[in-house]
Amino acid sequence: MSQGKVCIVIQMSQGKVCIVIRRSKGKVCIVIRMSQGKVCIAIRMSKGKVCIVIRMSQGKVCIIIRMSQGKV
Repeated sequence: MSQGKVCIVIQMSQGKVCIVIRRSKGKVCIVIRMSQGKVCIAIRMSKGKVCIVIRMSQGKVCIIIRMSQGKV
């Protein structure tokens, strides 16, 4: 648990791409996953409480944006 703890994980296996960026203090979590034509992008910030989720699967697009403080 260091101060500016940044963890970046990039994995590519069998056409799957997984990118994970984590910061413990600011609590910023960015997850990008691609597997079998599915795209899942999740951006989470705990302090500002901003949650952006983008999902694409089978031609379906789901975008979820949540902001608790800004109330958007």
